[in-house]
Amino acid sequence: MNEQSPSPTRGGGAITAARTPRDGRWRADKRRSLHDAIAASVHDGAMLALGGMALYRSPVAAAAEIVRQGYKQLTLLDYVAGFEGDILVGAGCVASVRSCYFGLDVVGLAPMYRSAVEQGRVTVIEETEATVAYGLRAARAGIDFMPARTFSGTDMLSVRPDLALVGSPYSDDVYVAIPALVPDVAIVHAWLADAAGNAVLRSEYCLDVDLAAAARTTIVTAERIVATEEVTAHGVDIIAPHVDHVVAVPQGAWPSSCYPDYRADLGFLMDYADACREQRFAEFLHTFLARAS
Repeated sequence: MNEQSPSPTRGGGAITAARTPRDGRWRADKRRSLHDAIAASVHDGAMLALGGMALYRSPVAAAAEIVRQGYKQLTLLDYVAGFEGDILVGAGCVASVRSCYFGLDVVGLAPMYRSAVEQGRVTVIEETEATVAYGLRAARAGIDFMPARTFSGTDMLSVRPDLALVGSPYSDDVYVAIPALVPDVAIVHAWLADAAGNAVLRSEYCLDVDLAAAARTTIVTAERIVATEEVTAHGVDIIAPHVDHVVAVPQGAWPSSCYPDYRADLGFLMDYADACREQRFAEFLHTFLARAS
């Protein structure tokens, strides 16, 4: 395991976005193997943010490598979590989850996540689209929190004691302060990337641009690493200064989809759901890790 990185500074109960630029982000060539990128970035107890959305462009190969390397006590930040998060939970890597939704989309619920929560093995931190989006954007802006009109008068403040009411200095308006979310490491799967980390997502952007900018360390896995001219021709979504490591991982989102190269493998996901229902998760995971290596 890797030595744990310094924890974020705290002020007023909110996590301060204290990301310090590193000279390494300006390297012309950030290519690494998947094993080395994960080993250099993830540590026990880290807040791990995964990009994509449900069955769309999820960094599944990276999640599989985290399982192989055996990290524990992770806080999983996954905007709309799917198969990639479920295998992390099932393998015992995750202690707490921050997500708006956790499931297999049309295939149904995420079986290992549901079981872990029901048995008290995983803590759920209530999130919505707004709390995740505003939290990441506060981190990206380098501030402690983002004010929002959302949730005023709802029960959200009772289940999230870190949310606070703040008065406007310019009017009588009162806002909800949503604290910054600063992942220790973010992993985003891209359609194309160059060696420096400029990446093309192509579709279903989700919050991946914000994830890459907010995290202390960002890994981009990509279907293909190509020349900068080709990346630029398609339009850069994530810029190189926000990326620490670039990894070529063809089929790196499977069994989720990566437009336009392949669709989600619903048959595989149905087999997975059946295996979990029949208490065969460990066997299924072993076979999957061998196939995904």
